[in-house]
Amino acid sequence: MELLQLHYFCDSAKYESFAKVAQKYMVPTPSVASSIKRLEKELNCQLFDRYPNQIALNKNGQKLLNILAPAIEKIDSIPLLLSESLQDGREINILIRAMTNEITHCIFEYKKRHPEVNINITLNHPEEDYHNYHLVIDEKSDIYNDYDQYDVSETELILLVPKGHPLGKDKVNYSDLHNKTFVYPAKGSAVHRASDQFFARVGVTPNVAFYCDDLSIYKKSILAGIGIGIGRRHAYTSPVSKDFDVVQVPWFVSQILSIYYKPQDLFGNVKHFFDFIAYKDFFLKEEFPYIALS
Repeated sequence: MELLQLHYFCDSAKYESFAKVAQKYMVPTPSVASSIKRLEKELNCQLFDRYPNQIALNKNGQKLLNILAPAIEKIDSIPLLLSESLQDGREINILIRAMTNEITHCIFEYKKRHPEVNINITLNHPEEDYHNYHLVIDEKSDIYNDYDQYDVSETELILLVPKGHPLGKDKVNYSDLHNKTFVYPAKGSAVHRASDQFFARVGVTPNVAFYCDDLSIYKKSILAGIGIGIGRRHAYTSPVSKDFDVVQVPWFVSQILSIYYKPQDLFGNVKHFFDFIAYKDFFLKEEFPYIALS
């Protein structure tokens, strides 16, 4: 087994696509597929179920991922652990416009390890002038045309209903959403914008009970039957979802999280933090069991 091969495996499990892994590592798709084939041959078992245009981790693959993920994380953290103490005294200015729960907790984790670094956080600010920030974290967009871009993750938007709800099945068609009432994410949030894009595309005008940015009220409103919730798939993998059914809708928008940065600023503590958040995927783990409104 080779380290790159194991990275291919972990990322294939994450993206459920050899093509996306190939794009990340800038190699041909057959190179990733053949590397996984060699790994399966070496382990004498199949790790993925293969379908047209998609792969899915099977039981053997899940077992391997459970073993590898902590080890890969420690290996990937070596450059950070061995890096010299930071001499850059700049305060890092960060604008967060998407996945605010996960990103802020990632920042908390970074601060635990590097308390000497000062970070200034602005959440969901609607201002058009974003040039005062070293980093902008938002869904993929073309509005930051003077920043470089790094795509961190892609997550699928889903619907959230109470257990026993008529829509509580694996998949529904968008036509099932006509005349349904929704508890909608707060205006200005990334999930709100993505939801608007989806409903406009399929020609459905959602009946909005109210706009909510309070997690507790959001969950209680869904459970009380006031409306259907909207969120991101990976945010519902924890026990917090025991009272809910997660519903897939064909053609629902995928949310791509990106970090926008100015190359001239990417040094010292800004580069150090960028590497931490860009390559660690802390915010995709079950240690952040939140229903996501951003």
